Parts: sequence; C-alpha cells; structure tokens
Amino acid sequence: MSLETPLKVKDWLTISPFFRFHTQVASDYFAPFAGHSIDDEFYTSDYDLSTLTSKKVGLGFRIAPTYGIGRFKVTKKKLFMFKELNLRTAYYQRSTGLNSIIGSVNLSFVIK
Repeated sequence: MSLETPLKVKDWLTISPFFRFHTQVASDYFAPFAGHSIDDEFYTSDYDLSTLTSKKVGLGFRIAPTYGIGRFKVTKKKLFMFKELNLRTAYYQRSTGLNSIIGSVNLSFVIK
C-alpha cells in the first residue's frame, strides 16, 4: 500500500507527504545462513527474499516557478534555464533490522 498526497502551498511550491507499507512471505528457497542442507538444489540466504514487512514515511518538496528558478545565456542564441527543484526525504524501517534515512535531489533544466 502506498499513499502520497501533493498539497499545493503556493503556485510554485508543492509539498507531498507520503507513506508506504509492504509485506511479503519468504521465497521457498530462503533460509538463514548455515540453515541449508548440502543436498538442496536451490537455496538463498538473501534477506530481501525472507518474510518481512517494511514502512517508509517521508516528505517531498517541489519548487517550480512559472519562469524557472534561474537562467543564464550560454551563447548568444542558447539559454540555460533551471526549471524546477525536487527534494525528497524519507525514513525506512524493515522488520529484518534494516533502518535508513533516504534523501534525493532532482534538478530539471532545459537549454533553448
């Protein structure tokens, strides 16, 4: 299950809170390290294939003014323009003990 709701604060600013919940059952071939028999034809100890649940909660910001964030001339006929900036951060927690803080930056631009 994943929910994300963009909220327009200003015509150039959007805030997007989000939440994701994931659950899965283990692969038939999963067992913890040293939990396999030497006679097993297929096996894995990759915890990404184990039974687990995960949650991710975060917040995104989109800054996109009508005429861009900034611009400058590259040549007499070429214009470089920063169109928008997206920032996202999230906290991720998994039942296998993995916890992390995730961040990303996306900068959009055009050359006309």
